[in-house]
Amino acid sequence: MAIDLQALVGSQLQEIVQSESEAGFGFYHDRQMVWLWMDFHPQRPLLLKLEQPPARKKLPRPLTLFLRSRFDGRRIESVRADLSRGRVLIIEFHRAQDEAERSPPRLELFLIPHAANVIAVDGKSQVAENKPKELPANTFMEREEPVVRSIEQLTKDWLAQQQSKTPQAHTDANTREKKFQKAVEKKTAALGRMRLELEEKTSTTFRDLGEWLKANGTLEGAPGPVNLKESLAWNIENSFHRAKENVRKAEGTRERIAQVTQELIELQKLGPQKFDQPQKGGTARERESLLAKAAARGRRHQVAPDLEVFIGKSAADNLAILRKAQPFDLWLHLRDFPGAHAILRRTRGRNVTDQELQAAGQWVVEQSLGKRAQAGERYDMLIVECRYVRPIKGDKLGRVNYSNDRVMTVRT
Repeated sequence: MAIDLQALVGSQLQEIVQSESEAGFGFYHDRQMVWLWMDFHPQRPLLLKLEQPPARKKLPRPLTLFLRSRFDGRRIESVRADLSRGRVLIIEFHRAQDEAERSPPRLELFLIPHAANVIAVDGKSQVAENKPKELPANTFMEREEPVVRSIEQLTKDWLAQQQSKTPQAHTDANTREKKFQKAVEKKTAALGRMRLELEEKTSTTFRDLGEWLKANGTLEGAPGPVNLKESLAWNIENSFHRAKENVRKAEGTRERIAQVTQELIELQKLGPQKFDQPQKGGTARERESLLAKAAARGRRHQVAPDLEVFIGKSAADNLAILRKAQPFDLWLHLRDFPGAHAILRRTRGRNVTDQELQAAGQWVVEQSLGKRAQAGERYDMLIVECRYVRPIKGDKLGRVNYSNDRVMTVRT
Protein backbone atom coordinates (compact mmCIF):
# COMPACT_ATOMS: atom_id res chain seq x y z
CA MET A 1 0.00 0.00 0.00
CA ALA A 2 2.85 2.43 0.84
CA ILE A 3 4.41 1.80 -2.57
CA ASP A 4 1.10 2.09 -4.41
CA LEU A 5 0.20 5.36 -2.68
CA GLN A 6 3.38 7.10 -3.89
CA ALA A 7 1.26 8.11 -6.88
CA LEU A 8 -0.86 10.26 -4.54
CA VAL A 9 2.06 12.46 -3.40
CA GLY A 10 1.00 16.05 -4.13
CA SER A 11 -2.71 15.21 -3.97
CA GLN A 12 -4.96 17.39 -1.83
CA LEU A 13 -7.09 16.12 1.05
CA GLN A 14 -10.63 17.38 0.36
CA GLU A 15 -13.11 15.12 2.18
CA ILE A 16 -13.15 13.30 5.52
CA VAL A 17 -16.06 11.06 6.49
CA GLN A 18 -16.57 8.58 9.31
CA SER A 19 -19.14 5.97 10.19
CA GLU A 20 -19.43 3.76 13.26
CA SER A 21 -16.55 1.45 12.30
CA GLU A 22 -14.97 2.99 9.20
CA ALA A 23 -13.21 6.17 8.08
CA GLY A 24 -12.66 7.61 4.61
CA PHE A 25 -10.19 10.18 3.31
CA GLY A 26 -10.92 11.71 -0.10
CA PHE A 27 -7.99 13.06 -2.14
CA TYR A 28 -8.29 15.05 -5.35
CA HIS A 29 -5.93 13.33 -7.79
CA ASP A 30 -5.65 13.46 -11.57
CA ARG A 31 -8.98 15.37 -11.92
CA GLN A 32 -10.95 12.88 -9.85
CA MET A 33 -11.45 11.81 -6.25
CA VAL A 34 -9.52 8.86 -4.83
CA TRP A 35 -10.68 7.49 -1.48
CA LEU A 36 -8.56 5.77 1.15
CA TRP A 37 -11.11 3.78 3.13
CA MET A 38 -10.22 2.19 6.45
CA ASP A 39 -12.22 -0.60 8.01
CA PHE A 40 -11.57 -0.90 11.77
CA HIS A 41 -12.57 -4.57 11.90
CA PRO A 42 -11.16 -5.99 15.18
CA GLN A 43 -9.63 -9.10 13.59
CA ARG A 44 -9.09 -7.90 10.01
CA PRO A 45 -8.45 -4.15 9.76
CA LEU A 46 -8.05 -3.05 6.15
CA LEU A 47 -7.03 0.02 4.17
CA LEU A 48 -8.52 0.15 0.68
CA LYS A 49 -8.40 2.44 -2.33
CA LEU A 50 -11.87 3.22 -3.75
CA GLU A 51 -13.24 5.41 -6.52
CA GLN A 52 -16.21 6.42 -4.38
CA PRO A 53 -17.09 5.98 -0.71
CA PRO A 54 -19.62 3.27 0.19
CA ALA A 55 -23.02 4.38 1.45
CA ARG A 56 -22.70 4.82 5.20
CA LYS A 57 -24.38 6.89 7.89
CA LYS A 58 -21.93 9.73 8.54
CA LEU A 59 -21.04 10.60 12.13
CA PRO A 60 -19.35 13.84 13.33
CA ARG A 61 -16.60 12.19 15.37
CA PRO A 62 -13.68 14.07 17.05
CA LEU A 63 -11.18 12.75 14.50
CA THR A 64 -13.27 14.11 11.62
CA LEU A 65 -13.59 17.55 13.24
CA PHE A 66 -9.85 17.68 13.97
CA LEU A 67 -8.92 16.70 10.43
CA ARG A 68 -11.30 19.22 8.88
CA SER A 69 -9.84 22.05 10.96
CA ARG A 70 -6.15 21.09 10.67
CA PHE A 71 -5.69 18.93 7.54
CA ASP A 72 -8.41 19.95 5.07
CA GLY A 73 -6.80 21.32 1.89
CA ARG A 74 -3.28 20.08 2.69
CA ARG A 75 -1.29 18.09 0.14
CA ILE A 76 0.50 14.78 0.68
CA GLU A 77 4.27 15.17 1.05
CA SER A 78 5.25 11.53 1.61
CA VAL A 79 3.87 8.05 2.27
CA ARG A 80 5.84 5.37 4.09
CA ALA A 81 5.43 2.23 6.17
CA ASP A 82 6.72 2.22 9.77
CA LEU A 83 7.46 -1.48 10.12
CA SER A 84 9.19 -0.97 13.46
CA ARG A 85 5.72 -0.62 14.98
CA GLY A 86 4.07 -3.29 12.86
CA ARG A 87 1.56 -2.66 10.08
CA VAL A 88 1.58 1.15 10.38
CA LEU A 89 1.25 3.50 7.41
CA ILE A 90 2.44 7.12 7.79
CA ILE A 91 1.04 9.84 5.50
CA GLU A 92 2.84 13.17 5.94
CA PHE A 93 1.44 16.48 4.67
CA HIS A 94 3.05 19.73 3.55
CA ARG A 95 3.70 22.29 6.24
CA ALA A 96 2.68 25.93 6.05
CA GLN A 97 5.41 28.60 6.10
CA ASP A 98 4.84 29.32 9.79
CA GLU A 99 5.19 25.58 10.58
CA ALA A 100 8.61 25.09 8.96
CA GLU A 101 10.42 24.43 12.25
CA ARG A 102 8.15 21.65 13.46
CA SER A 103 7.56 18.15 12.16
CA PRO A 104 5.05 17.83 9.31
CA PRO A 105 1.42 17.02 10.17
CA ARG A 106 0.72 13.34 9.62
CA LEU A 107 -1.80 10.54 9.67
CA GLU A 108 -0.77 7.28 11.35
CA LEU A 109 -2.92 4.35 10.22
CA PHE A 110 -2.59 1.20 12.35
CA LEU A 111 -3.62 -1.99 10.53
CA ILE A 112 -3.00 -4.20 13.55
CA PRO A 113 -5.62 -6.71 14.76
CA HIS A 114 -7.24 -5.60 18.05
CA ALA A 115 -5.34 -2.29 17.76
CA ALA A 116 -6.75 -0.80 14.56
CA ASN A 117 -6.52 2.97 14.75
CA VAL A 118 -6.02 6.29 12.98
CA ILE A 119 -4.06 8.98 14.79
CA ALA A 120 -3.85 12.52 13.38
CA VAL A 121 -0.82 14.48 14.63
CA ASP A 122 -0.29 18.22 14.07
CA GLY A 123 2.50 19.71 16.16
CA LYS A 124 1.77 19.02 19.82
CA SER A 125 -1.89 18.24 19.15
CA GLN A 126 -3.18 14.83 18.20
CA VAL A 127 -6.51 13.01 18.04
CA ALA A 128 -7.04 9.25 17.75
CA GLU A 129 -10.08 7.33 16.54
CA ASN A 130 -9.53 4.65 19.20
CA LYS A 131 -7.56 4.74 22.42
CA PRO A 132 -3.98 3.78 21.45
CA LYS A 133 -2.79 0.42 22.76
CA GLU A 134 0.73 -0.43 23.84
CA LEU A 135 1.42 -3.88 22.40
CA PRO A 136 4.51 -6.04 23.02
CA ALA A 137 7.00 -6.24 20.19
CA ASN A 138 6.23 -9.89 19.36
CA THR A 139 2.65 -8.90 18.59
CA PHE A 140 3.83 -7.56 15.27
CA MET A 141 5.76 -10.66 14.17
CA GLU A 142 4.29 -12.92 11.54
CA ARG A 143 3.70 -16.37 13.04
CA GLU A 144 3.25 -18.02 9.68
CA GLU A 145 3.73 -17.28 6.01
CA PRO A 146 1.15 -14.59 5.17
CA VAL A 147 -1.25 -14.86 2.24
CA VAL A 148 -0.34 -11.97 -0.01
CA ARG A 149 -3.15 -10.33 -1.99
CA SER A 150 -2.92 -7.34 -4.27
CA ILE A 151 -4.66 -4.10 -3.30
CA GLU A 152 -7.08 -4.65 -6.18
CA GLN A 153 -7.94 -8.16 -4.93
CA LEU A 154 -8.34 -6.95 -1.34
CA THR A 155 -10.71 -4.23 -2.52
CA LYS A 156 -12.68 -6.65 -4.68
CA ASP A 157 -13.02 -9.17 -1.83
CA TRP A 158 -14.05 -6.47 0.66
CA LEU A 159 -16.69 -5.01 -1.65
CA ALA A 160 -18.09 -8.47 -2.36
CA GLN A 161 -18.25 -9.17 1.38
CA GLN A 162 -20.07 -5.90 2.00
CA GLN A 163 -22.67 -6.70 -0.64
CA SER A 164 -23.23 -10.22 0.67
CA LYS A 165 -23.86 -9.09 4.24
CA THR A 166 -26.01 -6.07 3.36
CA PRO A 167 -29.70 -7.00 3.59
CA GLN A 168 -30.62 -3.64 2.09
CA ALA A 169 -29.35 -4.48 -1.40
CA HIS A 170 -32.87 -5.03 -2.73
CA THR A 171 -34.14 -1.96 -0.91
CA ASP A 172 -31.31 0.14 -2.35
CA ALA A 173 -32.22 -1.01 -5.86
CA ASN A 174 -35.84 0.01 -5.26
CA THR A 175 -34.70 3.37 -3.90
CA ARG A 176 -32.51 3.94 -6.94
CA GLU A 177 -35.43 3.05 -9.22
CA LYS A 178 -37.69 5.55 -7.43
CA LYS A 179 -35.04 8.28 -7.56
CA PHE A 180 -34.49 7.59 -11.25
CA GLN A 181 -38.20 7.79 -12.04
CA LYS A 182 -38.49 11.00 -10.01
CA ALA A 183 -35.56 12.54 -11.91
CA VAL A 184 -37.13 11.57 -15.26
CA GLU A 185 -40.52 12.96 -14.21
CA LYS A 186 -38.91 16.20 -13.01
CA LYS A 187 -37.13 16.80 -16.32
CA THR A 188 -40.22 15.80 -18.32
CA ALA A 189 -42.35 18.23 -16.32
CA ALA A 190 -39.75 20.97 -16.81
CA LEU A 191 -39.83 20.37 -20.57
CA GLY A 192 -43.63 20.65 -20.55
CA ARG A 193 -43.50 23.97 -18.69
CA MET A 194 -40.85 25.37 -21.00
CA ARG A 195 -42.78 24.36 -24.12
CA LEU A 196 -45.91 26.07 -22.81
CA GLU A 197 -43.80 29.12 -21.99
CA LEU A 198 -42.34 29.10 -25.52
CA GLU A 199 -45.81 28.81 -27.04
CA GLU A 200 -46.97 31.77 -24.97
CA LYS A 201 -44.00 33.89 -25.99
CA THR A 202 -44.36 33.13 -29.69
CA SER A 203 -48.16 33.28 -29.92
CA THR A 204 -48.60 36.67 -28.24
CA THR A 205 -48.27 39.07 -31.19
CA PHE A 206 -47.20 42.30 -29.50
CA ARG A 207 -45.63 43.48 -32.76
CA ASP A 208 -49.01 43.15 -34.51
CA LEU A 209 -50.60 45.06 -31.63
CA GLY A 210 -48.02 47.85 -31.98
CA GLU A 211 -48.61 48.09 -35.72
CA TRP A 212 -52.39 48.22 -35.15
CA LEU A 213 -52.05 51.02 -32.60
CA LYS A 214 -49.84 53.02 -34.98
CA ALA A 215 -52.25 52.56 -37.86
CA ASN A 216 -55.47 53.32 -35.92
CA GLY A 217 -54.19 55.96 -33.51
CA THR A 218 -56.46 54.85 -30.66
CA LEU A 219 -56.53 52.41 -27.75
CA GLU A 220 -60.21 51.57 -28.21
CA GLY A 221 -60.84 48.18 -29.77
CA ALA A 222 -57.17 47.19 -29.62
CA PRO A 223 -56.63 43.48 -30.53
CA GLY A 224 -54.44 42.86 -27.50
CA PRO A 225 -53.60 43.96 -23.94
CA VAL A 226 -53.14 47.71 -23.52
CA ASN A 227 -52.83 49.99 -20.50
CA LEU A 228 -55.64 52.55 -20.66
CA LYS A 229 -53.99 54.61 -17.92
CA GLU A 230 -51.03 55.32 -20.20
CA SER A 231 -50.83 57.30 -23.44
CA LEU A 232 -51.08 55.92 -26.96
CA ALA A 233 -47.37 56.57 -27.55
CA TRP A 234 -46.46 54.69 -24.37
CA ASN A 235 -48.57 51.67 -25.38
CA ILE A 236 -47.04 51.59 -28.88
CA GLU A 237 -43.51 51.71 -27.48
CA ASN A 238 -44.38 49.11 -24.83
CA SER A 239 -45.87 46.74 -27.45
CA PHE A 240 -42.72 46.81 -29.60
CA HIS A 241 -40.51 46.50 -26.52
CA ARG A 242 -42.41 43.41 -25.32
CA ALA A 243 -42.28 41.92 -28.82
CA LYS A 244 -38.49 42.34 -28.84
CA GLU A 245 -38.19 40.87 -25.34
CA ASN A 246 -40.30 37.86 -26.30
CA VAL A 247 -38.07 37.14 -29.29
CA ARG A 248 -34.99 37.21 -27.05
CA LYS A 249 -36.61 35.12 -24.32
CA ALA A 250 -37.99 32.61 -26.81
CA GLU A 251 -34.48 31.97 -28.14
CA GLY A 252 -33.20 31.35 -24.62
CA THR A 253 -36.13 29.03 -23.92
CA ARG A 254 -35.39 27.04 -27.09
CA GLU A 255 -31.77 26.61 -25.98
CA ARG A 256 -32.88 25.45 -22.54
CA ILE A 257 -35.40 23.01 -24.07
CA ALA A 258 -32.63 21.53 -26.23
CA GLN A 259 -30.33 21.26 -23.21
CA VAL A 260 -32.90 19.59 -20.94
CA THR A 261 -33.95 17.25 -23.77
CA GLN A 262 -30.32 16.12 -24.12
CA GLU A 263 -30.02 15.71 -20.34
CA LEU A 264 -33.16 13.55 -20.37
CA ILE A 265 -31.75 11.37 -23.17
CA GLU A 266 -28.47 10.90 -21.28
CA LEU A 267 -30.37 10.14 -18.06
CA GLN A 268 -32.43 7.46 -19.78
CA LYS A 269 -29.27 5.95 -21.28
CA LEU A 270 -27.75 5.58 -17.81
CA GLY A 271 -30.84 3.89 -16.39
CA PRO A 272 -31.65 3.50 -12.68
CA GLN A 273 -28.52 1.49 -11.90
CA LYS A 274 -25.98 4.20 -12.74
CA PHE A 275 -27.70 7.56 -12.89
CA ASP A 276 -26.92 8.58 -9.28
CA GLN A 277 -23.34 7.28 -9.32
CA PRO A 278 -20.37 9.53 -10.17
CA GLN A 279 -19.15 8.60 -13.65
CA LYS A 280 -15.43 7.93 -14.01
CA GLY A 281 -13.80 10.88 -15.73
CA GLY A 282 -17.05 12.84 -15.42
CA THR A 283 -17.09 16.60 -15.38
CA ALA A 284 -19.04 19.07 -13.29
CA ARG A 285 -21.63 19.30 -16.10
CA GLU A 286 -22.41 15.58 -15.60
CA ARG A 287 -23.04 16.03 -11.88
CA GLU A 288 -26.16 17.56 -10.44
CA SER A 289 -26.59 21.10 -11.70
CA LEU A 290 -26.88 23.85 -9.10
CA LEU A 291 -29.73 25.30 -11.19
CA ALA A 292 -31.64 22.02 -10.94
CA LYS A 293 -30.93 21.78 -7.22
CA ALA A 294 -32.26 25.31 -6.69
CA ALA A 295 -35.17 24.84 -9.14
CA ALA A 296 -34.00 28.08 -10.74
CA ARG A 297 -33.55 29.35 -14.27
CA GLY A 298 -30.24 30.70 -15.44
CA ARG A 299 -27.03 30.05 -17.31
CA ARG A 300 -23.81 28.23 -16.52
CA HIS A 301 -20.25 28.30 -17.78
CA GLN A 302 -17.54 25.69 -17.32
CA VAL A 303 -14.19 27.11 -16.22
CA ALA A 304 -12.43 23.79 -15.56
CA PRO A 305 -13.49 20.12 -15.48
CA ASP A 306 -14.38 20.52 -11.79
CA LEU A 307 -15.33 24.23 -11.75
CA GLU A 308 -18.57 25.73 -13.02
CA VAL A 309 -20.13 29.21 -12.72
CA PHE A 310 -23.90 29.72 -12.37
CA ILE A 311 -25.93 32.90 -12.92
CA GLY A 312 -29.68 33.22 -12.38
CA LYS A 313 -32.07 34.88 -14.83
CA SER A 314 -33.71 37.02 -12.15
CA ALA A 315 -33.18 38.29 -8.61
CA ALA A 316 -35.32 35.43 -7.28
CA ASP A 317 -33.25 32.87 -9.24
CA ASN A 318 -30.01 34.40 -7.92
CA LEU A 319 -31.20 34.13 -4.32
CA ALA A 320 -32.40 30.54 -4.86
CA ILE A 321 -28.98 29.59 -6.25
CA LEU A 322 -27.20 31.32 -3.36
CA ARG A 323 -29.32 29.48 -0.78
CA LYS A 324 -28.51 26.10 -2.37
CA ALA A 325 -24.79 26.83 -2.77
CA GLN A 326 -22.23 25.13 -0.56
CA PRO A 327 -20.69 27.29 2.19
CA PHE A 328 -17.28 27.07 0.50
CA ASP A 329 -18.56 27.97 -3.00
CA LEU A 330 -17.54 31.42 -4.23
CA TRP A 331 -19.96 34.32 -4.76
CA LEU A 332 -18.86 36.67 -7.57
CA HIS A 333 -20.18 40.14 -8.39
CA LEU A 334 -18.89 43.20 -10.24
CA ARG A 335 -18.22 46.02 -7.79
CA ASP A 336 -20.08 49.29 -8.44
CA PHE A 337 -22.10 47.76 -11.30
CA PRO A 338 -25.68 46.50 -11.18
CA GLY A 339 -25.84 43.00 -12.55
CA ALA A 340 -26.10 39.31 -11.91
CA HIS A 341 -24.68 37.52 -8.90
CA ALA A 342 -22.64 34.45 -9.88
CA ILE A 343 -21.79 31.31 -7.92
CA LEU A 344 -18.54 29.48 -8.66
CA ARG A 345 -19.13 25.92 -7.50
CA ARG A 346 -16.17 23.87 -6.32
CA THR A 347 -15.34 20.86 -4.16
CA ARG A 348 -14.32 21.39 -0.53
CA GLY A 349 -10.72 22.52 -0.24
CA ARG A 350 -10.32 23.11 -3.99
CA ASN A 351 -8.00 26.06 -4.52
CA VAL A 352 -9.18 28.21 -7.43
CA THR A 353 -6.26 29.78 -9.30
CA ASP A 354 -6.18 33.43 -10.37
CA GLN A 355 -6.33 32.29 -14.01
CA GLU A 356 -9.52 30.35 -13.30
CA LEU A 357 -11.00 33.33 -11.45
CA GLN A 358 -10.10 35.57 -14.42
CA ALA A 359 -11.93 33.21 -16.79
CA ALA A 360 -14.97 33.16 -14.50
CA GLY A 361 -14.84 36.94 -14.07
CA GLN A 362 -14.71 37.59 -17.82
CA TRP A 363 -17.86 35.52 -18.24
CA VAL A 364 -19.56 37.39 -15.37
CA VAL A 365 -18.67 40.72 -17.05
CA GLU A 366 -20.11 39.47 -20.33
CA GLN A 367 -23.32 38.26 -18.68
CA SER A 368 -23.74 41.35 -16.48
CA LEU A 369 -22.91 44.11 -18.95
CA GLY A 370 -23.51 42.50 -22.35
CA LYS A 371 -22.71 44.95 -25.15
CA ARG A 372 -21.82 47.63 -22.59
CA ALA A 373 -18.65 45.69 -21.71
CA GLN A 374 -15.72 47.43 -23.38
CA ALA A 375 -12.81 45.40 -24.76
CA GLY A 376 -9.59 46.18 -22.91
CA GLU A 377 -11.41 47.62 -19.89
CA ARG A 378 -10.74 46.57 -16.32
CA TYR A 379 -13.47 45.76 -13.81
CA ASP A 380 -13.27 45.07 -10.08
CA MET A 381 -14.88 41.77 -9.09
CA LEU A 382 -15.89 40.89 -5.54
CA ILE A 383 -15.02 37.34 -4.45
CA VAL A 384 -16.64 36.05 -1.25
CA GLU A 385 -17.19 32.55 0.12
CA CYS A 386 -20.94 31.88 0.19
CA ARG A 387 -20.88 31.36 3.95
CA TYR A 388 -20.20 35.11 4.32
CA VAL A 389 -23.03 36.25 2.02
CA ARG A 390 -26.47 36.94 3.52
CA PRO A 391 -29.57 37.99 1.52
CA ILE A 392 -31.29 41.13 2.84
CA LYS A 393 -34.60 39.97 4.31
CA GLY A 394 -37.61 41.23 2.36
CA ASP A 395 -35.54 42.83 -0.41
CA LYS A 396 -37.10 42.00 -3.78
CA LEU A 397 -34.10 43.23 -5.78
CA GLY A 398 -31.94 40.33 -4.62
CA ARG A 399 -29.43 42.47 -2.71
CA VAL A 400 -27.16 40.95 -0.09
CA ASN A 401 -24.81 41.79 2.75
CA TYR A 402 -21.33 40.27 2.67
CA SER A 403 -18.04 40.23 4.57
CA ASN A 404 -14.52 38.77 4.21
CA ASP A 405 -14.43 39.83 0.57
CA ARG A 406 -11.54 39.86 -1.83
CA VAL A 407 -11.34 42.13 -4.89
CA MET A 408 -9.77 41.03 -8.16
CA THR A 409 -9.28 43.15 -11.30
CA VAL A 410 -10.79 41.42 -14.33
CA ARG A 411 -9.41 42.32 -17.75
CA THR A 412 -11.74 41.93 -20.73
